[in-house]
Amino acid sequence: MILLAILMLPVVLKKRLEEVKLVAVLLFIAIFLFITVFILQLVIDGTVENDDEDFSKYYKVDWNMSVVSGFNIMVTAYAYQILLYPTYNSMGENRSYKAGLKAVSIGNGLSFVIYVSLGILSIYNFGSNLHASVLSNVNEEVNVYSYIVRVAFLIVLACHVPYIFFPIKESALIIIDEALNQSI
Repeated sequence: MILLAILMLPVVLKKRLEEVKLVAVLLFIAIFLFITVFILQLVIDGTVENDDEDFSKYYKVDWNMSVVSGFNIMVTAYAYQILLYPTYNSMGENRSYKAGLKAVSIGNGLSFVIYVSLGILSIYNFGSNLHASVLSNVNEEVNVYSYIVRVAFLIVLACHVPYIFFPIKESALIIIDEALNQSI
């Protein structure tokens, strides 16, 4: 973790969001690698890890308190809006209401596709044995797919650091500026 922090330090201290474009590219490559490996595992090995006989139960919702937890997870999944203003500012001369709305629409669409496809692939790969965290299921496997997914997830986690750190850094700088200059 210390090595990762040292390696990420030059990236998280960038002044503008567009300066971390390489991290965004790596993030999406890792996410799509994650999903592609799950698809390959299903196509090549089938539902080996899935002991379920009846797949129709995957499409039935039990309306209980776990549904409420599911909604909380969905809200958290779409929490990238903390980067809305830095994203809007990074658009430079292309900055407009329409461009901002387009960025949000693309973000919502990609998030939806990624989360739904990963959920569907996970349930078909592991069936009723699916843990709350699919990585627990991946950890139980000892094959090349498991190791590729683990590495891809490490890259995803590492690439999230600058995007989580950026608004925190901006907020801290605003607090310091207010304390020193009372600019607000």
